[in-house]
Amino acid sequence: MIKTQAAKLFEGLCDNIDGAVTVTSYFCIQAINMTLSRESPKAMVELENFAANIDDAHRNLIENCSFIKNSKPDVIVESGIVVLALLSYVHSKQAYSTIFTSIEKVFTHFIDEIINNDSKLIRVRYSLFLGYLIDVLFKKEPTAFRDTILFLYTTVDLVGDDKAIACQSIDTLKTVVCDNDLQPRVIELDLIPVLIEKIQGSIATIQNHEYMDFVNDFLASYSQLIDDKAVFLAQAVVQRIRVEMAKGAQGTDGSTLLVQKMFNILKQLTQNKYLMTKYSESYEEAYKPIFEFMVDPSKISFEDDILNILKNFVRKTGKVSDVIYTVLPCLEQVFNKNKKCLGSTLLDTLNYYMIYGKERLMQDKGAVAMLTRLAVEAMFSVEPNITVVNAEGAIFLQIVFQIFQGTDVLNEYFEPVLDKVLERLKGAT
Repeated sequence: MIKTQAAKLFEGLCDNIDGAVTVTSYFCIQAINMTLSRESPKAMVELENFAANIDDAHRNLIENCSFIKNSKPDVIVESGIVVLALLSYVHSKQAYSTIFTSIEKVFTHFIDEIINNDSKLIRVRYSLFLGYLIDVLFKKEPTAFRDTILFLYTTVDLVGDDKAIACQSIDTLKTVVCDNDLQPRVIELDLIPVLIEKIQGSIATIQNHEYMDFVNDFLASYSQLIDDKAVFLAQAVVQRIRVEMAKGAQGTDGSTLLVQKMFNILKQLTQNKYLMTKYSESYEEAYKPIFEFMVDPSKISFEDDILNILKNFVRKTGKVSDVIYTVLPCLEQVFNKNKKCLGSTLLDTLNYYMIYGKERLMQDKGAVAMLTRLAVEAMFSVEPNITVVNAEGAIFLQIVFQIFQGTDVLNEYFEPVLDKVLERLKGAT
């Protein structure tokens, strides 16, 4: 709280007093420069042409001030980084380009001392600093940029008291992968294979659910470059879901939120037209273990996610494959779990099954019987839903009739179905 208020004070001073940005920035970067040089074999960086109004008197003031003399090295460095992060909105402006150049020079010179520092406080402050300036830092220093990205990755799995470091690093990594200006730099430095390897190795053990948002963004941003390797990441995600679900079955705590985030990854992959067009069969094989959960959906809470995945496979490939078709009978169990209500997700998924799997369904009397049965039972469901007087069942029945019109597959069902429609109609009047 004290540091927060002090930071606000610095911000107010710099916004309202001429020259305060220059003096404050110089104090912070020179304090970092001096401290890290004392703590390492490296010499100080000479900050020439920092600003016209900065001279040796300012340097002597820093060296002899009470804060520098009486504070621990890690406190000096982390405090300087915090203030520089706070003033990042100023440093990124063209008018302060010489100051920013000096800041970047010091961080580049001492990059190893910062990212490998024993002080967790320094590492989390640097992660915070990067969150503000990673998009403009190290444009001419590819090694420093690469080392910084890999530094962020070393902290993403921290938990407990150190989780704040992990969350900040994850947030900064998301900025790196999503920022259109940074993506060419990531590609140029050939960081994609490195990140793929790290992601694949981390999915099995990572505890921070925020990390899965980063993975999702990474796959969305670089899907064509990742290409066929994305399926291996999908396999890792599926396996982790199985592990978390096994924990729940054994009475231990499986992370529901973590599972939900991982399903977001699986859904996003199946929404990718490029990947589905080239590798849909590989993804179907990878997803088989999660389709098995649909055998008894009463034990899961993510059946809607699986329904959306099934729908995406059908929609993006324009067909109902053997793997996807084997899940169809299980959808009646989802309907039963929903207390005989179709719901928009199940209804949409069944609709796609019928549109793209019509010919196959016509050869499967059991499947046609199930579809008509769901429609009829939905009309008589007593559960409240968003439609009027159980219109879902009637709507779905109409869709069934439309899709199979001109065929004889429904002939044996017309009379009993119409009897049920009349029965429901009488009950509604």
